[in-house]
Amino acid sequence: MQVINGTEFTQNEILVGQSFVTRSFGVTDDPMLMSMLSTGFYQHPLRTMIQEIMFNAWDAHRMANCQDKPIDIYINDTTGLIVRDYGPGIEPGENDNNMHQIYCMYGGSTKRNLKNQTGGFGLGSKSPFAYTESFTVTSHFGGTKNMYLISRVSEANEGKPGMTCLVRVPTTETGLMVTVPLKKDSEFRAYDLVKDVLFLSGIKANIHYMDDPVELIESESVTPGAYHVEKTRTGRNIYAVYGGVRYLIPENPEYKDEYSFLRLLANNKNIYVGFAPDSLSPLPNREGLNMGEKSKETVKAVFERCTEKFQETFNPLIKLFFQTLFEKHKKEGVQGHFAFYNAYDIAFTNSYNDLIDLKLKLIENKPSNIDLNVWKIAVELILVKTGAITNYVGFDSWKVIFAHAFIETFPDHKNLAFKLLKEPIFKTGIRKLALNFVANIYNTRFLIDQMTFIKKMKEAFPNDDTLIPVLHFPIGNKYTTVIQERSKSNKQKTKWGVGTLEADDPRLKRKDGLVDLNAVYHKTDSTKLNFMMMQKTIIIAKTISTLNSTHIPEKFRNNKKTMNSVYEYQNDTSCVLPGYVVHKRQGAYEKALEILTHMGFIVIEGDEPVKAVVKPKKASSTFNKLAIEFADWKSSELIDNPTHFLYLTTHMIHGCSYLKPAPSLVAWFTKIHPKTVLVGYKKSADKLHTKGVIPFHEEIENWFIQLSTDEERMRNLIRGQIIRKKSNLSDEMIFHPLIQLELGMEPIDPNDLNFWADSEALKVIKSSECFSYNFNEKVKKRIEHLWDTDPEKQNIVKMCNSLQMFTSYALSSLWSSAGSDDKDKVVDKIIAAMKLFS
Repeated sequence: MQVINGTEFTQNEILVGQSFVTRSFGVTDDPMLMSMLSTGFYQHPLRTMIQEIMFNAWDAHRMANCQDKPIDIYINDTTGLIVRDYGPGIEPGENDNNMHQIYCMYGGSTKRNLKNQTGGFGLGSKSPFAYTESFTVTSHFGGTKNMYLISRVSEANEGKPGMTCLVRVPTTETGLMVTVPLKKDSEFRAYDLVKDVLFLSGIKANIHYMDDPVELIESESVTPGAYHVEKTRTGRNIYAVYGGVRYLIPENPEYKDEYSFLRLLANNKNIYVGFAPDSLSPLPNREGLNMGEKSKETVKAVFERCTEKFQETFNPLIKLFFQTLFEKHKKEGVQGHFAFYNAYDIAFTNSYNDLIDLKLKLIENKPSNIDLNVWKIAVELILVKTGAITNYVGFDSWKVIFAHAFIETFPDHKNLAFKLLKEPIFKTGIRKLALNFVANIYNTRFLIDQMTFIKKMKEAFPNDDTLIPVLHFPIGNKYTTVIQERSKSNKQKTKWGVGTLEADDPRLKRKDGLVDLNAVYHKTDSTKLNFMMMQKTIIIAKTISTLNSTHIPEKFRNNKKTMNSVYEYQNDTSCVLPGYVVHKRQGAYEKALEILTHMGFIVIEGDEPVKAVVKPKKASSTFNKLAIEFADWKSSELIDNPTHFLYLTTHMIHGCSYLKPAPSLVAWFTKIHPKTVLVGYKKSADKLHTKGVIPFHEEIENWFIQLSTDEERMRNLIRGQIIRKKSNLSDEMIFHPLIQLELGMEPIDPNDLNFWADSEALKVIKSSECFSYNFNEKVKKRIEHLWDTDPEKQNIVKMCNSLQMFTSYALSSLWSSAGSDDKDKVVDKIIAAMKLFS
């Protein structure tokens, strides 16, 4: 691979006279310079050394055209790190001159002009010197196995680096093996770095870590011009993948817009972009990029190509996105104006979290001319950053796409879409503007329908105003008329306070029967109600209680859910279905039903309550089962002949009584004693006690006395408490017997199914106030004594403290990402980490 672009270093020579001689440069082999090149060249010696050795091995497989075969990487506490390839090996040459040129000459490289090779500086083969004083290289070539000791400081070579041949024996193998000793307890760190280097490297490798089974890694690669968004780790960085090595691309004004766009695509994840050979210039230590002018031009050109691919994707994706959303609304029975408002809001606010359910459908309907990877990234982005994409394509373009998708699904509401294309609606204050935009069109229709209905009812009952229905609005969870209509109120709010209007003030006049929803306010605080009602849909009932208790079908409640996805609307009203209370006298209810049906309304009739037949209560010996998941700590299940009871009055349950036990303790108790009942009266409790039913508190004290006789189990219960509190490990990890053993617990008997519940109960009992002082003191002293005299106490504390080096999130992620077959391997790693930091 060409490592430095020569065009970045051109200059114009100016010669004055012809009498001077040009002298050449050279490099001294002074030991101090050799040491600087070896030890002061790398910021991350262990990682860079592993990277260089692994890529050299994979380059050998490229050279031998055997990429179908993995390289082998061995990591253990005996031989350290071994990287073995099966390429052609290195011909030693006369007097081992070839080996000397590669491993003892800084700048000596065999790959400088090879496009498919990584490296070319002539430094990577010496990178182990940054980590260790010496290492060995074994070359299998031409039927001979040659092993060399490479030393950073050789006494035989006046303190300079030296190479000594140790072994020459016949062999039938080919390839190279590099062996580097690892520092004490750094095997796990080396394993992690190997895995990190393999990410997107394109390398195929077998990892032999300690005594674990062989782990085959077939790394993905990123082709030039392609990109990969990381799914596991968070970050906001952009990396170039160049020759399989990842390099951080810094921000730069020359590609500022493209850089910001790629960050948007990554959505708080790292993104990796592939670059072609000879297009970038890595630094000599290959820990970063030389961002000269040519490199910046290359980065900008590649970023622009990436941007163009997504620009071609966004328009069809936005159209499909809104088509899918509108179809979902229509299928659920959502009326067009609500679907319009909801989708409009989503386009700028991302308020609809359930859109993730549309992901598979969007991917399944990918256009055939768009790359699948590009489409997946765009789909992921539009689900979580809809507004960002909307801003990117431009508001005018978005309006056209949105309007067409809406008309295709709701053709009867196309006037909304046409109005949108004409009206100057902007992105700022979107909720209020969109609500007013839709309300101005649809509330007028709604009000005219209501006015027509009222007029027809007045014509039917001209002499009795009490039979004229009153429109009820749903505020909160109830239908109510407690609403102040500003056009009828004589209270006028001004910036100087609230004034009173005269009765003949023209501002109090309005059209008869027409309620202006845009002038309706809360009566209590005079705040404006911004809402829309369903069209041609009404609920009628004979009483207000029936109206409030009527079950609204799911089809109509979906309209409410659609509007409630917007918090501003939800604060004003929790329903979109208006209601009328119509008296049944003189057939008014039936007449109202007839008129509304004739007008084309969908009418939901109120659920009239069925009169219950009250039967006299019979004395019963059954009691409600104790259950904390219910508000009154009792379920509807009745228990006959209970074994235990808990006496608590309603005041104790809902108040702050110290006699009320902790819910977790009650849950544990009822699981062991399912026939436990709740008693709310002292006389009932006394009767049960007389019959031999055991009180809750008495049974717990008996349980503790019995537990105290089994000192070994009780001590282990205490250990479990301490470990769960201090170790940062999830319960799933602590349940693993090897971790229990390593942390100082006795592995739990598989038949002891109540162990962890008992351990938690013991902790709760210790701190509970519902028991007598003497009992609490007895529990505390017993637990403290067993813990203070525990021979494993020091080890448990030490191991738990060692795990504080890791966050609980990191440990949980490590555990959850491992398959069921890999759990034991994760346990071994955790144990190794505990030993390392303890």
